[in-house]
Amino acid sequence: MTAAFSKSNPLEQLERVLAGRPAHERRTDLERQHHIFQRRQMVKQLERLEYETDLASAQACAPILVQRRQILAKQPDRSAGRDIQSSQKTEQRRFAGPRRASNRQRLAGRDRQVDMIQDCQAAGRIWNDLAQIRCLHGEGRRKLRLLAAFRSRCHLCLLGLCLPLVALIAVDSAAARAKPPARTILVVGDSLSAEYGLPRDTGWVSRLSERLLRQEPQYSVVNASISGDTTSGGRSRLPALLQKFEPDIVVLELGANDGLRGLDLDQMRSNLQAMIDACHAARARVLLVGIRIPPNYGRDYSERLFENYAVLARNNRIERVPFLLEGFADRIDLFQPDHIHPGGQAQALMLDNVWPKLRPMLHLSKAR
Repeated sequence: MTAAFSKSNPLEQLERVLAGRPAHERRTDLERQHHIFQRRQMVKQLERLEYETDLASAQACAPILVQRRQILAKQPDRSAGRDIQSSQKTEQRRFAGPRRASNRQRLAGRDRQVDMIQDCQAAGRIWNDLAQIRCLHGEGRRKLRLLAAFRSRCHLCLLGLCLPLVALIAVDSAAARAKPPARTILVVGDSLSAEYGLPRDTGWVSRLSERLLRQEPQYSVVNASISGDTTSGGRSRLPALLQKFEPDIVVLELGANDGLRGLDLDQMRSNLQAMIDACHAARARVLLVGIRIPPNYGRDYSERLFENYAVLARNNRIERVPFLLEGFADRIDLFQPDHIHPGGQAQALMLDNVWPKLRPMLHLSKAR
């Protein structure tokens, strides 16, 4: 009897069990059991399909196309290592909820512990600050008074050291104001004064500047000489030079290129006269430097050129160096290979020819 009952249809067994119950209870129980039965059937079908799929993948067969929604219908269960059915998601959320609540409570407790630690640290810092303030009101005040006294003494010592320096600077400034202003010597010449063919600062004008630095330091030299310049070029350049440098003494060394080019000697004298007049108008004293040219230009022409310097010096009552190359004009060893321009050894001799006429003018300029 029992075996026959177990082998009968489950629905018939359920009807026998529920035969004595009311109709509505029987209907509700039947629907519930029917749903349970359908779920079990679906689980068995899925297990059978999985088994058949694994078996088919191991054998050589044609590929099986699976729709995307069949794959997305199931999600991997990371905790149990198996797939979770869509009907079991509700159970999973029910178990996850309490765990999240407990985690929130546990994290809230840890936050409270961190806040307590931070409050303790802040209280410790406040306590240290109060201790420092009490120290300042007590022993700290005495230390501050000692430090202030030490600083005041240091300031007095520094002041005592600085006062002599300030006084020395004041004396130097007064001496500088009492010193007469610097005076300028302007040299306007040609290649004989422009260091033609010589190293820089080795000509007679540079040597003059060095000598003045030792003997007459209140004077400075401006060399405005240009190689190849003539009296006409010097006449056109001189007004701007006088305005720019305001010299006390002007040394005019021009005319040699006029003679070498065979220019008109009357025009040469006129140009030099105009330059002398411009210097006097600027209240500058003039030193005229004479020159000679070789006799192959004709004795009359050479003598007339040389005589122009004497006439100009006499008519304007100015100082004159008769001949810049006096004493070595016939020594070829003191000239450059062109036999026209003096070499380096001759520059000191040229300065010695200029210095005796220039030095008295320095003292006369001081008295002005």
